[in-house]
Amino acid sequence: MARFGDSKTGPMMDKFGIPVVLTYLGADYLSNGIRDEVDETMLETDTGAFVGRTIVLTLRRGDFPEAGLVSDALITVDGEDMTIISAARREDGSLVRVLCART
Repeated sequence: MARFGDSKTGPMMDKFGIPVVLTYLGADYLSNGIRDEVDETMLETDTGAFVGRTIVLTLRRGDFPEAGLVSDALITVDGEDMTIISAARREDGSLVRVLCART
């Protein structure tokens, strides 16, 4: 497992990221994140599958309060309002994978 750590993820987000704003308890938290839209199998049966497009953000864990990265929280990604579906740490815990939906 690769260990990124804060010293590498900060420059990575600055170079490749887009603006992300989370409002939590009246305060705005602003940082950069990496957005990816991928096709993902949502439901699979013996006769076929339902495939849908998912929006995934990769964020630095320390940039946003973990208590704010919860289901149904509102987040602005590159100027577009979205709702958080779920959030989970990745690899060594320095990054968070956030599944979003357009509002």
